[in-house]
Amino acid sequence: WKKTPDGRYRIDWLKLKLPIFGNLNQKIALSKFLTTIQTLHGSGLVLPEALRMSAKVVENSVIAQGIMRVYEKVTRGKMFSEALQEVGFFPPLLVRMAMMGEKTGDLDQMLGEMGRYYDREIKYISKNMTTLIEPVITVFMGCLVLLLALGVFLPMWQSMRLVLNQ
Repeated sequence: WKKTPDGRYRIDWLKLKLPIFGNLNQKIALSKFLTTIQTLHGSGLVLPEALRMSAKVVENSVIAQGIMRVYEKVTRGKMFSEALQEVGFFPPLLVRMAMMGEKTGDLDQMLGEMGRYYDREIKYISKNMTTLIEPVITVFMGCLVLLLALGVFLPMWQSMRLVLNQ
């Protein structure tokens, strides 16, 4: 089921809705998308073709379908930023930066900046997650050691109580 398009879409949708990891998954996918499209478009590939190819790079099928909807709107004559906004899936900051890049004629640079921004966000979130996970792991290991110690000492105490009661 996971390998079917519908199953993969549902799993990817759930990955984006996870409480802690959903935001991180979205930022990773957007970073890949922006870096790829900036590289392709910056090397001279037309924007619609760069969109189509970058949708294949993104591993999350929900975001890939959103990119393909942007591709369809751009091929029909919409501006890139308008298409991003109409799809509604992309963050407002990305839409505004794309709009500014189109107005200044420096879309490649703006896309690159957004890609680097999301890379920094990913590092920041990952660092914070590891600092939050460390105490949880410490408590879990303490409970595990306690269970192992009780598993060893309880039978010994039971046998000592039986020997002393006789």
